[in-house]
Amino acid sequence: MKATKLIGKVVIRTARTKGISDGSYTSTPIHIIKATKSHIFYDYTGCGTFEERHLNDNKTGILGQNFCDNKWIDYMELLNGVEEISFKEKVSTQIRLIKEWILKIYYIILRRVNNGRR
Repeated sequence: MKATKLIGKVVIRTARTKGISDGSYTSTPIHIIKATKSHIFYDYTGCGTFEERHLNDNKTGILGQNFCDNKWIDYMELLNGVEEISFKEKVSTQIRLIKEWILKIYYIILRRVNNGRR
């Protein structure tokens, strides 16, 4: 997924970066603060090993254009899994709830109208 869609999340790279042969940033999760098409501003706060969180002097950094690709994944989703709900399921659930709400209001109005006729 593109880094611009993962702003505010803890992420990890899924593949190496062009131009960097040592595989940097592919094994350590980072927190994306801001991302554009050409730069990613990140920090280590709340992620990584104890040393990375507490002993690293440079807790924030900027990644260049080589990293602005679609080779990122949400680290928390990777660890915890994600229950995917399709758009169709979301809409059908909302429609069902609206129908129930309308029927409740209809029966309340119907009862009041029938009580007024007696």
